[in-house]
Amino acid sequence: MTEYHVTYSDEDREWKVKKAGAERASRTADNKQPAIEKARTLAKSNRPSTVYVHYKKPGQDLKPVQNEFSYAARQR
Repeated sequence: MTEYHVTYSDEDREWKVKKAGAERASRTADNKQPAIEKARTLAKSNRPSTVYVHYKKPGQDLKPVQNEFSYAARQR
């Protein structure tokens, strides 16, 4: 299963969509909602997958999950 994380970068001052295990962001956005939409689009095209949306907690490395969206494999 593919996992995507939507997190806020204090350093870059932007929201990032990162695939689990990736070093670089797949997508970035200035605001949270567009980042979530980009992550959900990626997840829908890479089923089965889950999007984890993290809280914006400045100065905190491990930010708790605020919301989760899961997409099952398409049935044939």
